[in-house]
Amino acid sequence: MNIVARTLLYLSKTDSRLVGLCSDSAYKTQVGYGIFVLIVGIFAFTSSSYALRTTLSDSYAVFAVAAVYAALIMFIDREIVAATSKGKVMLVTRLVLAVFIGLVVSVPIELKLFEKQIIQQQKRIENAQNAPYLERKQQAEAQYRERIVEKDRQIQALGEEAGDLESRITNEVLQPDRQIPGVARGTLHPGAGPVFRRLKEQAAEKAEQLTQARAAYDKLNADEQAELGRLEREYGRQAVPPADDLLSRYIALGAVKQDPQKGADAWAMAWGVRLLLILLELTPALIKVLQEENEYDAILQANRRRSITRIYAIANDHMEQLAQNGGDNPTPTLLEQLKTDPLTS
Repeated sequence: MNIVARTLLYLSKTDSRLVGLCSDSAYKTQVGYGIFVLIVGIFAFTSSSYALRTTLSDSYAVFAVAAVYAALIMFIDREIVAATSKGKVMLVTRLVLAVFIGLVVSVPIELKLFEKQIIQQQKRIENAQNAPYLERKQQAEAQYRERIVEKDRQIQALGEEAGDLESRITNEVLQPDRQIPGVARGTLHPGAGPVFRRLKEQAAEKAEQLTQARAAYDKLNADEQAELGRLEREYGRQAVPPADDLLSRYIALGAVKQDPQKGADAWAMAWGVRLLLILLELTPALIKVLQEENEYDAILQANRRRSITRIYAIANDHMEQLAQNGGDNPTPTLLEQLKTDPLTS
């Protein structure tokens, strides 16, 4: 018997010595149970390693923990396929355990199957959570840029007003026949009079306002990147950071299943995966329940009854010795007899 067959028989909790005495059909049945246990173990290892990578990244601990988890699932499954009782309680217990294991193992596989849709859904959830903060940031940026545009309009208006005043001042110092057309006529007192002085004062005032406006405009432009950077940092502090843990992915998977357009297809695929794993779990248990008892089961039960009968026989013999010798310890003891003639013989 090669190592592969021994491994599969071990996974089905089959006594290789007893099954070697059985027919080829019984031997293959027990090997088949081991194959089912191995397949479920592979699925368990794959699903758990994917789930753990979302938390532990790509460290070696992922594969160690996944191997332990897969071994646990395989040992539970091993006990399910090895059970010989066909009572209702045992049947229900097997079915419940099989469904539970199938559902547990299927979740990470579903997460892997819908990975791209989950990433998209997580992005949508993140955008929805950060929408208020992003809106405030964009409003603040728009307001700052509007201040720059408004200051530019003010500079243009002040420039036009200053130009008009300069033209009027020019007309004040020119003779009537040389004045600029389209501009208010001078007062016929070139370079003198209250109108000229008022125009000069207004021109100086506009020039000062224009200088201040240009300085403010230049400062706004110079500070633009710093202000936008400050708004970006403030948004970064307020925004909800992206989450990529197992729970977040599972929540996103639920949202994908509720999508109006793709939800039905996603739901059907997810349940297809679940039913496949549940079927893998249920198949050996159902075969065990529905098939007739084969020679391996008969030999196993006979060997078990023989061992139990021997123990009871030794115990009865010891009871008789105790009654005859007045309570002295009987010899040989139970353990000594079993060492001499083991139950496995």
